[in-house]
Amino acid sequence: MPTKMPKGVRKHLPSHTNIRDILAAIESKHPTIYPQMTSGIGMQLFRKESDILVDVLITLRSEGIVALPVHDAVVVRDDISDKAKAVMKQVFREHTGITPDVTLG
Repeated sequence: MPTKMPKGVRKHLPSHTNIRDILAAIESKHPTIYPQMTSGIGMQLFRKESDILVDVLITLRSEGIVALPVHDAVVVRDDISDKAKAVMKQVFREHTGITPDVTLG
């Protein structure tokens, strides 16, 4: 549960606004997802995404494939894109038990 506002936010709000007011407004507007928004799961998911991408890069490297990470994707030569796609699906499935939809773009 957040206990203070992020740096720089206060200057954009009325002077009397505090973190409790903001959290109450969010809970009122989004009651279904509010528990997840304040659970800390976001940081856990960011870490999981990072772990998956690192394992994808390590796997590709072990197979002699050069890949450049870009956010939640990898850039590879066109002729090995199918292999990279397969590795991404496999690694994601190993981490989560879910087979993702991986697209080329």
